[in-house]
Amino acid sequence: MEEKKQGVFDTYKCLGLFAVMIAIAVAIALVKPNPDVYTASASGFNGAVTVQVSVLNGEIVSVVVTEQKETPEIAGAAIEQIPAAIVARQNVDVDMVSGATYASRAILTAAADCMTQAGLSPAAIAQPETAGSEVPTDFGPLKAGTYTAAAKGYNQDADVTVTVTVDDAGTITDVQIDASGETPAIGGADAEVLQAAILEAQGTGVDATTSGSVTRNAILEALAQCLTEASGN
Repeated sequence: MEEKKQGVFDTYKCLGLFAVMIAIAVAIALVKPNPDVYTASASGFNGAVTVQVSVLNGEIVSVVVTEQKETPEIAGAAIEQIPAAIVARQNVDVDMVSGATYASRAILTAAADCMTQAGLSPAAIAQPETAGSEVPTDFGPLKAGTYTAAAKGYNQDADVTVTVTVDDAGTITDVQIDASGETPAIGGADAEVLQAAILEAQGTGVDATTSGSVTRNAILEALAQCLTEASGN
């Protein structure tokens, strides 16, 4: 009989402990609410980049890139580094990742949208460093001829090559850019955009938005070498 009473007592004791545990869990949930989650998208190089920002008591607790179609070897660093930087600084005033300007800007723009939804001030998105800003722009009169030069881009195992043709009037009539050693989606796009911009600017003082700043730098550096040779300097 005593054993039976003890068994009943143990059963009630277990149920009591279980009830206490449930009560504690409910109390914790009430004291520590879940963060509010906001989602937004912005255009990257290969399509939309979707970002999810979690906010608790007016503080950003996490930033996650949930969807994207960017080139992994190019945008991977931006996808990894920028969300963490946003959480650390509690705004989008963080540096873009060199060589991944499109992905960087997309993440920051989408995160800023999420912050606005949450009633937070996203601050200004930092402007990327101008690629090729140290390349000279004044070469003087150019002599007729065809000039070729190379520089290192993103891929250190292959050169970015530029060939410039100058006519008797000192006008650049043709620019050929070989960035085949770079990532096709990035280097190819830079070569196409810069080729037209160089002809229009008649030099390195181009004003063209390109995707991969490392490739762009290499193109303008090689171009500067060509024009330096053509000017006789």
